[in-house]
Amino acid sequence: MEEELTPLRKYQLTEMKILKEFMRVCEENDLTWWIGWGTLLGAVRHKGFIPWDDDIDIGMPVEDYLKFRQLCREGALGDEFFFSCHADCIYDMIYNQGIGLKNTTSLPKKYADTPANWGIRIDIFAYSPAPGFDSPESKKFKKLEKRFDQLASRYYYKKEVQTTSGIRKLYCKFMSRGTDEQHLRQWNAFEQKYLAGWDFKDRRCFAASPGRVTAAAFEETVMLPFEDLMLPAPAGYDQVLTDLYGPTYMELPPEEDRWYHSGGESDDMYVSHTEPWTKFLK
Repeated sequence: MEEELTPLRKYQLTEMKILKEFMRVCEENDLTWWIGWGTLLGAVRHKGFIPWDDDIDIGMPVEDYLKFRQLCREGALGDEFFFSCHADCIYDMIYNQGIGLKNTTSLPKKYADTPANWGIRIDIFAYSPAPGFDSPESKKFKKLEKRFDQLASRYYYKKEVQTTSGIRKLYCKFMSRGTDEQHLRQWNAFEQKYLAGWDFKDRRCFAASPGRVTAAAFEETVMLPFEDLMLPAPAGYDQVLTDLYGPTYMELPPEEDRWYHSGGESDDMYVSHTEPWTKFLK
């Protein structure tokens, strides 16, 4: 008798299906990419998903990140899948792009009135030039990174205006000001500069949402086991994981810090593997 899947495992397997479509497009178009963040940590520590995690994160060099975007816009994805980025859907409240499975839902209930692309998806980030950790330019980098995140969060601030008060309400009004057209022009211009590394003289790191990782760690690629696949990772993954999580990254966190993003076991989410997110909008 086939074992019944938990909601978390079912979500993970849907993410794997999306990942395999991403891999197909990259292989057919000779694009470079690496697993990153919790996906890289899962590969190194668990040879698959972190047991309580439910998302997949990918990093790409800027030029391949933008090529992948254009390929998706030109129809490279299979009919089952969708592409999403803030430039194409202003309601998306994150500055990276991603691909997902149509006719699925992963929607925070508090955003059920916001028509972003709420299907189950994997996240794709650009590795863009950034200053070293000890660089005099670090403070500037952190300000620019925060601003990029704020620009993508316009509809987050619009939502916050309705639910907060006092000084916070005024701040959210200020952050969500202007028309969608004005905002999108500003965001597109900012993204171009962000991905180009602005005018940093020191480029020892890559931007890595949020924060930085050592660029030299990506000079070579190794293959690591992840579930039923072997996936590309930076050969210097120990340095990357230390940059992101500190030198004790191989240790399991306490149980109270083991949380998942969207995997269907939360009362705060609408999750479906068969119904589109539009069905849950209010």
